[in-house]
Amino acid sequence: MAPRCPNGHEGGASLKCAKCGAQVSYRDSLSGLANLPAVEADFGKASVLSVGIPSAGFTGDYSGNLGMKEGKSVSLGEFGLETVPGATWYDLYSPHVAEVSKWLRLIEFAKSKYKFLVMDASNPLSVLAVASIPRGERTLVLAISADGTCTPLQQNTSYAAVISALRKEFQVVVFPQTYVDEGVMIDETGTVSSKMGAFTRTVSRLLAKPDDLVDLVEGDRPFGVGLHTASIITTGSNGVYGSIAKAVSTRAFQLPDEVKPGDIRTLHSIVWCEGGAKAEFERELSELRKKSFNGVIRSEFRFREKADLGSYDFFTIYGMSEPGVLQASIKGYTDVAEKVPTLGVGRVK
Repeated sequence: MAPRCPNGHEGGASLKCAKCGAQVSYRDSLSGLANLPAVEADFGKASVLSVGIPSAGFTGDYSGNLGMKEGKSVSLGEFGLETVPGATWYDLYSPHVAEVSKWLRLIEFAKSKYKFLVMDASNPLSVLAVASIPRGERTLVLAISADGTCTPLQQNTSYAAVISALRKEFQVVVFPQTYVDEGVMIDETGTVSSKMGAFTRTVSRLLAKPDDLVDLVEGDRPFGVGLHTASIITTGSNGVYGSIAKAVSTRAFQLPDEVKPGDIRTLHSIVWCEGGAKAEFERELSELRKKSFNGVIRSEFRFREKADLGSYDFFTIYGMSEPGVLQASIKGYTDVAEKVPTLGVGRVK
């Protein structure tokens, strides 16, 4: 916009109008810019940060990784810290939380509608990741949590990461390590998954259309439920389970040993299958809730149609007000924290 004189003549970089000689007011000209419409940037629906999890296939408007490498490197999609052999979570958290927080601010991680942290909670970078993400609603943590099969240091790290996330009022869904270790998936082509294949496939499905997952777990917030556990059936079929009724009934027996049906406060399911099976899944899930989880205060079912390839994916979310699912890691956490006070969760700000 060129500066104008009081008579409306546009001019160049001059104090007087070349046409009428009137004084040019740059202040009045610049004030006109205030009437321009505001530009609002679109930061997309979902930002995803992964820690210790293969992120290939995770979809989001932004997808990044926090990891350790031979040398430090920082880019739009990755913050790589130099590998420090034997480092604990506090060794990495204390000196780096400010710079990782700054990186997430610069890439506007928190500006997306939904924020996801997908992490191996026993990874020493997990506490750093949780601490670096700004507080805010619609922030979900999907975490593989340490259990009795893990070392005391892994249990300490996992417990500290999950408790830190809950203290920041993030919604958390934990998958015990044994679920991941024992989760074998054979896809529609007959290919057997890698060790973590069933987990990453399910997460990829959830992140591709995240509204269902966010609505379900955020809807638990008013009921004081922030911690969830989950069970997964990937590429299930009647050839394996015999019927949809039998597949659904396994949900009551796939809780971690530390969690009893009476501990469950909310129960939700997301199913991907061909359209004709929707009514049967909904009916059987209703029966499961009545028979095995009649104490739940909230229960919802979400359906996603997929091509009829003779298989289905079945994701169940259990919400609880008490952290019973973390009992498998609390002993290792306590044993380590008593000997090394810096590894107590109270050190996380």
